[in-house]
This record gives sequence, C-alpha cells and structure tokens, in this order.
Amino acid sequence: MKCPICQSGSKVKDVREKRRESKTRKRVCENGHSFLSYEVSEERLAELLDYEKAFNKIQEVMEKYDQ
Repeated sequence: MKCPICQSGSKVKDVREKRRESKTRKRVCENGHSFLSYEVSEERLAELLDYEKAFNKIQEVMEKYDQ
C-alpha cells in the first residue's frame, strides 16, 4: 500500500482484530510516516453500505432523544 502523504511503499507494523470481521493495520512508509488502514469483510461492507438500514437506525435513535 502506498503512503497517503508521500506515495512511497509501506510495511505493516501491527495488526489488530476488531469486532465484526474487521482488522486495523498500522503501517509505516519508507520515509517514516505512519498511518492506519482498515479491512472489512464483503458482508460487513455490504451492511455498512446499506443506506436504508442505516437511515432507519438513525431515525430510531432520534426518536428516543426527541421523547
């Protein structure tokens, strides 16, 4: 993966397993910049991109706060 700052190559320094089939990777480029990259499964990505489901969830939360 290329560094978003200088576009040089990078190496993974640390991998953390997150909940719901996702990973966070700490990367360091050849010039010393550090950044995070995220990996999610295709199923989780589809769930995250399901706008109707997200919209309904936001409405539920807003209704709770409006009461």
